[in-house]
Amino acid sequence: MAFPNIDYPDPMNLRLAALFIDVSEMRIRALLREGKIKASKDAEGRWSVTKADLNAYAATKGTRKATGERAEGKAWIIHVKAVNAKDVQAALDKFGIKLEPRYDYEKQKAYRTERAKKISAAKKAAATAPKPVEPKAPAK
Repeated sequence: MAFPNIDYPDPMNLRLAALFIDVSEMRIRALLREGKIKASKDAEGRWSVTKADLNAYAATKGTRKATGERAEGKAWIIHVKAVNAKDVQAALDKFGIKLEPRYDYEKQKAYRTERAKKISAAKKAAATAPKPVEPKAPAK
């Protein structure tokens, strides 16, 4: 949680509060907007947060359902080269995590093959179709 060698004042500003619960300053601001952390503003408009409020949030932070599924959205984004995908999936299987690629190579290959067939058929049809005869302009 907090860095042990820092003496945190009580109350503290948002930057120190972010260090105290190990999140970014932007995340602290988001938590304030969401009402998950209580804070107050001084006369000059600066935020201050107490240790008690941060400890209360930290006690509930990161709790998930017992089903083992992610609460909302994707927990991680891991960039993996396609050639290493099987090895990475094998490593993630130990933790019950499914690798979900952003780009499905097999689906894209099938799409391109089908599209090439359609284009080829259209070209054949255009080559074998009789060309329309343009009417000649009347002579004057």
